[in-house]
Amino acid sequence: MNIDFAQGGAGGGAERRRYARLPIKLDALVAIDGRPPIPCTVRDFCVAGIFVAIPPQQLRLVKAHTSAKLLFCLVVDGAEKEFELILTIFRIIGGGFGCGFENADPAIISLLQNLATNLNAPSVAETEEDLSRTQGRFSPRFIALKEPLSEMVSKAAEQACLDFLRLVDETFRFGRARRQPSTYR
Repeated sequence: MNIDFAQGGAGGGAERRRYARLPIKLDALVAIDGRPPIPCTVRDFCVAGIFVAIPPQQLRLVKAHTSAKLLFCLVVDGAEKEFELILTIFRIIGGGFGCGFENADPAIISLLQNLATNLNAPSVAETEEDLSRTQGRFSPRFIALKEPLSEMVSKAAEQACLDFLRLVDETFRFGRARRQPSTYR
């Protein structure tokens, strides 16, 4: 773990991240600096660490550069499994703390990454109206062009079908003409 990246440099200035953070909501327990576990929520994830939200009265007891143990459950292959991660706390900021993973099992990190990725996957439009709204937000110009483009595509598809049928018809006529006996002898 590169501590300089995780803690954002000395003095609590702007964070410099090597990996993208993904929003996540994972209810868990965290045991900070050997104290009994307390309820928490993991709010964001990256492959180098997480942000853990805890109640304000508990946050006052947290100090940077201390260790913590995160205890959580995930459903894996249809069964709920318990997991544990050792963390190093780097930053204490409003509502929680940022921390890095210490010698974490890559399989556990992969499970968390899959969870975060699935939670942040773009939604799929379920109806044509949903798709149209999505496209409209993407580009107002697209809405203006959609109808004329649809008409052009329809006409081109219709013409392609007509051309295909004409070619099939000509092929059959040509084939029949070749099979008829010649009247010349």
